[in-house]
Amino acid sequence: MEVVSSPQTSIQQINATDFEFDEIELFNQGSAYTYRGPSDDLQRLVFRVFVSTEIISSPSPCGSNCSYDFEFFGPAFQCTVVDVLPEIINATFYNTSMGGADEPSLTNYISFTEDYQNETGIWIAYAPPDGNIGVGNLETFFCAMFNATYNTVITYMNNLPNYNTSFTYHGQLANWTSYADDLQVLGLSYDLATSRQNFMSITQQIETMLAGITYQTTFADNTEGTQIALFGVNDLTGVHPVYPTNLPEQIEDLMTNVTLSLRLRNQSTQPSDDQQTFIITASITAYPARYNYAVAVLWEAYGTAIACTAVCILVGSCMLFINGVDADRSFSQILVTTRHESLDRVCAGQDRGGEFRSDELRRLPLKYGRIQTIEGPRFAFATSDEVEAFRK
Repeated sequence: MEVVSSPQTSIQQINATDFEFDEIELFNQGSAYTYRGPSDDLQRLVFRVFVSTEIISSPSPCGSNCSYDFEFFGPAFQCTVVDVLPEIINATFYNTSMGGADEPSLTNYISFTEDYQNETGIWIAYAPPDGNIGVGNLETFFCAMFNATYNTVITYMNNLPNYNTSFTYHGQLANWTSYADDLQVLGLSYDLATSRQNFMSITQQIETMLAGITYQTTFADNTEGTQIALFGVNDLTGVHPVYPTNLPEQIEDLMTNVTLSLRLRNQSTQPSDDQQTFIITASITAYPARYNYAVAVLWEAYGTAIACTAVCILVGSCMLFINGVDADRSFSQILVTTRHESLDRVCAGQDRGGEFRSDELRRLPLKYGRIQTIEGPRFAFATSDEVEAFRK
């Protein structure tokens, strides 16, 4: 017998929680809509995604084997390879931990997040795996943030998720304005201004971390708080890190993973009354067991069993024909076939059993058959010379 799992797919609609980027604030806000930097929760999430390189999500909303499309607006990086910036080649870096200027010829990683040639984004220069260190030998790329439509196909196989995301890029978000200016000067709606600030906060936190530092905000009016060094921005000569050749693509993936984690980490199929929900149209795959039988193998097994059974039935029928009576193993059956005067004489004085039985009684052969008693013929156990054959 062979067990085969044959997939069966069905389409189901599932109600799940969701939010839009205009419904939450991923930044700290002071009085009069002043911007106080990325929120503590966003800082922790970005760092966690950066370290794990994975998307943080809730359990599957549609089962262990399913897939569904997830589409929304969010920030996305586009990174392109560029020439090394003149500012980087001619830079002299000051490292307070070293007590003096770094040697530009020993540098193997630099990040630059200010405006350059009217473009706002992050420039990263790094030493390739087989390249030389020093600012003049670094490979450089530039990442800009866009408002994009995410179209993500999420597939679960045995509860393990796989994400396949494509983008439709819209306008580049390069002109950072404050939350107050968005609302009071530009006259944007609260929802649009909140979305812009959330997108910028995600970008700022990723860029700040790639620059080598992050800030733990402790008070609403404390913009920076405690500075935490991650890389040691300009001096990595003592660490000798190895950067992947596809570092630009990995920075794009970092933004994608952070954005998807924000949308998926609290997804639930049991929303509360005040939570926004959306309908997931999921393709759910089941694998019911299907049994395939090999005829030859079945006949080999069952044929042997049938043959043995037939032999047993034949032997039993012959014994029944010869004996002329059937019997069971009940106590009453034993009693009536062992109680007569002949056996009583042999067993006289030995009714306590065990060690009180004589050797003669132990070795006495008995046979079942018809015997003659005072009351007349009957069937019972007796010595061989007393038993008559059933049939003559």
